Amino acid sequence: MTRKPAATGQKPRQNQNGQSMGAKGQQTRQRLLEATAELIQSKPLRELTVSDITRRAKTATSTFYLYFQDATEAVLAVARMVSQSTPELLEMLDAPWPPETANAQAQAFVASYTDHWQRNRAIYRVRNLAADEGDERFSTVRRLSIAPLLQALARRIHANQQAGNIPADLHPFSTAGALISLLERIASVTFDAVNEYEVSPAKIDHAIAFFVLSVLETGATPEKTKPVASAETA
Repeated sequence: MTRKPAATGQKPRQNQNGQSMGAKGQQTRQRLLEATAELIQSKPLRELTVSDITRRAKTATSTFYLYFQDATEAVLAVARMVSQSTPELLEMLDAPWPPETANAQAQAFVASYTDHWQRNRAIYRVRNLAADEGDERFSTVRRLSIAPLLQALARRIHANQQAGNIPADLHPFSTAGALISLLERIASVTFDAVNEYEVSPAKIDHAIAFFVLSVLETGATPEKTKPVASAETA
């Protein structure tokens, strides 16, 4: 069963013609988005067409153009709906990680991130590829998706520095960015069930949790207003 994208943020109030969208219009737009999300599970962005989407959504091509300019814009709308900074992850980072539970909390954090990524891997793959190829629209969506998580990690790293647990010369945002890159890469890779080194997803997650714990463990609740270096300098 294909997972439907979960809508986040404000929905557009007008269609491409500047007309207000009522409940029926919102439902039609959502149906087009769900069709788009299903199609990108197996189809590259460059091969996706408006006809593919309308056929899957069982609606007319003319109807599609009431809501989107082209297929890429529909994919972009899907990408905006799925943030990497989930409420669960942010709550985990805002809580204290005392020594007696820190290891379990780090493993739960990694598991939650990996699970969320893998459930949305198709749209993240398409988004990241388009961004890496220079599409600024997708680059912006990726930055906004990661920003809250990046900031929460940087706050925690800064708090750990203040506690004297990690080197003071570590740049909080750069270190947070390195952690996200590591998490993202591992979450996007699949491993064979059998291999000569006995590598498994569970063992990889355990190792990543160790890295996360090494820079994030602190028994104090990170202060949200604590000054850290700007994300623009990361």
